[in-house]
Amino acid sequence: MAHHRNFRPRAHPPAADRQSPPLWKRLKVRLFTLGGMAFAALMTLVLLPVAKDVLSDKAQRATAEPAMWVSAASKAPESGCMALRDPLGVRDRAAIRLDSDVAGVTRRLGGVWVGELPIDLSLRGGSGQATVTGIEIRPREKARPAASAAVLCHSSAGTPPVAQLTANLDAAPPIVKIGGKRYGDGSVITLAQGEQAPAHLVASITRGYLEFDIVVRFAHKDKAAETLVVYDGDPKLKRPFRVTGAAPRYRSIFIRGSGYDEAPARAACRFLPLKSC
Repeated sequence: MAHHRNFRPRAHPPAADRQSPPLWKRLKVRLFTLGGMAFAALMTLVLLPVAKDVLSDKAQRATAEPAMWVSAASKAPESGCMALRDPLGVRDRAAIRLDSDVAGVTRRLGGVWVGELPIDLSLRGGSGQATVTGIEIRPREKARPAASAAVLCHSSAGTPPVAQLTANLDAAPPIVKIGGKRYGDGSVITLAQGEQAPAHLVASITRGYLEFDIVVRFAHKDKAAETLVVYDGDPKLKRPFRVTGAAPRYRSIFIRGSGYDEAPARAACRFLPLKSC
C-alpha cells in the first residue's frame, strides 16, 4: 500500500521579537561617529596645506636650476712625455714606430703624462651669483711608484697657455694657487647668473704617480658653502685626473720626429731629468 507524504508546511513557533537597544546607547554610537567624522575633517584641513607645502618644496628642489656648474678635462701638453705603466709588446712597438695607433697603445698600457698635467676648467653660474671660495686637490690614494715601463716624448713649436691656477702635488696636502698665492687668500672667481668663465690649471709632480679629483667650494645667496667634485671628462664616468713624476730610468724611450723612433736615454735629457743625464 503506497504511503502519501504530506507536503503541507510545518508550523513554526513565532520567533521572539528582537529588542532594540536603549536610546542612550544609540545616541552614544551616533555621537562617537559624528565626533570621528569631525576630527577627520579637522585633520584634513590642518594637514592638507602642510602636505602640499612639503611636496611643493620637494618638487622645487628637484627642478631648481643648480647654483653652479663645473666641468674639466685634462689636455696633452704642448711639449712633454707620456709614460706607460705596462710593458710594450711586439705589436705595440710596431704600432708606435709606424705611428699607426699610438693613442690606442697608450690608453691600453696606462699612459700618463710626466711632470705636468694641463687641465681646462669650465665654470658657469646658475640660478644666481656664485663665488668660488675654494679649489682643492683631493688625492684618491697615496702616491704610487712612477710609471716606468716606457716613455714617449714629443716637442712642439706652439706656446702653452698661461696657467691661471697651479697645484703642487708634491705638497701635503696639495695647494691650488692663483697668482702665486693660495686660492682664496687673494683673488677669487665670482660668476653672475649664467656667466661662463674658463680657467686653466696646471698640476705638477716630481715624485710618484697620483690619481686625484678636483673639489670646488662655492657660496651663493648668502648660503653656506656648497661642494662640487669635478672629474676628468664625463662626470658620469667619475674618471680621476692622473699624472706621474719622472722615473730614474725607462725600459724604452721613444722620441717623436716624423714618427716615433726608439732612442738612447741621453736623447731624452731635454725632456726628463734622468740619471744618465
